[in-house]
Order: sequence, then C-alpha cells, then structure tokens
Amino acid sequence: MFFSVEFQEDPTDIRDCLDAFLKKNLVQLVGEELLPQSEADKIVGKLRELR
Repeated sequence: MFFSVEFQEDPTDIRDCLDAFLKKNLVQLVGEELLPQSEADKIVGKLRELR
C-alpha cells in the first residue's frame, strides 16, 4: 500500500501532521470498508492517549 503526504501548511509540528495523516487515512479505510469503524475508534483512542 502506498501513501503520500501533502502538507497544507508549514510542517513545523510533525505530530500534528502525522495525526492528520493517520485520521485522513482511517476515514478512507472505513469508507472503503477495509477497516471496521470499531477498530478505527480504537486507533483514534490510542492516538489521543499518546498526546
């Protein structure tokens, strides 16, 4: 699987950039039914714990 990252703003905070990248891809995976919503919710919960 290939991912590309496009920065809309100056990527000074890499954590925010990675967070946005992961969330965008989770939405896409759930939308294409490649990942159940419950699993995506668990991943987002773990991301919040890391902040």
